[in-house]
Amino acid sequence: NFFQAARPAVAERRSVQSALVAARQSGNLALKAYELTVVPAEAFDIASVALPANGKWWETRETLERMDISENQITTLPDTLQALSDLKDLNASYNRLKSLPDSGCWGSLTQLANLILDHNCLQTLPKGIGVDGFPPLVKLSVHHNQLTCLPVTLLTTLQELDASYNALMALPTGMGALSALRRLRLSHNKLQELPPDLANQMPVVAELDVSDNLLAEIELTAPALQVLQLAHNRLVRLEINAC
Repeated sequence: NFFQAARPAVAERRSVQSALVAARQSGNLALKAYELTVVPAEAFDIASVALPANGKWWETRETLERMDISENQITTLPDTLQALSDLKDLNASYNRLKSLPDSGCWGSLTQLANLILDHNCLQTLPKGIGVDGFPPLVKLSVHHNQLTCLPVTLLTTLQELDASYNALMALPTGMGALSALRRLRLSHNKLQELPPDLANQMPVVAELDVSDNLLAEIELTAPALQVLQLAHNRLVRLEINAC
């Protein structure tokens, strides 16, 4: 798995330039745990990276499909991210991200399916992300941040959403539009209720984790539900409808 590659030993770690050359040839940029504070500019124009003398130019890539910049000290992602129109997977977890580019930038990522932003310092996500169907995210993971709001209602292709360990007090109305959701993890927040449009429209949700919140009443319509975690709430009423 690209995101689960073992962290290289310091003595064996390749240079950033070597990683960029490898990405030019494979379309996969692996810069996990390189002690970076910024993303190299060449990452957004991988075709500009010079090949070694024996490089096979006919096997090179013009843009990236996967980028792993996890376990660094990066504080921001530049707007030039929008140049990666073929990007499918982006892992920027375990950094120091405090903000993200606006929704217009993300809308240019027409192939992006997996976005991993766990363990950062994010307080919000870009408003309007997902407008016009882009990016077509299937998985969004933002656990262990400082999120106080979750503007994801336009990401209608989402199948997995993990926003655990944040500071969410409420979810936005319109969550019911996420009709493809199969896994929803919202544990360790401050939620007092689930929006009715979400609770009554979970046609394919198989796993729901809302443990460690402040929920007193839960009424769900979730015919596909297999795993439900509710521990450490203030429940006085629970009703689950199978259809």
